[in-house]
Amino acid sequence: MLILLTACTSLQSNQSIIMDVSYHEARKIILQNGWKPAGGMPSYNKIGALAHHFRDIGYAEVQDCAGDGLSPCLFYFQNAKGEYLKIGTVGEDEGKLLYPRVVYAAIRDKID
Repeated sequence: MLILLTACTSLQSNQSIIMDVSYHEARKIILQNGWKPAGGMPSYNKIGALAHHFRDIGYAEVQDCAGDGLSPCLFYFQNAKGEYLKIGTVGEDEGKLLYPRVVYAAIRDKID
């Protein structure tokens, strides 16, 4: 499992290791592979209620979440090379009706 995510740092396209996994489990794998929560995320007062929940549980990497529908959220990590790992999720966490699952993962050279 760890080898595939490490390959992502070389801009290879195999992020399947964390796809359709709960964000909480994917986050553990991401952190174990040397990625750190990216800095520069919007301040607490500029993000929505679901994003507040993630910040409150210590997930500083949350950029924001939509407040309706499938509650999509964006998260960013950064590695030692300066690359960013952008993670997209769908599903609510607070209501525990549908746990957030990773539906998007891509390497970026900046936060977009």
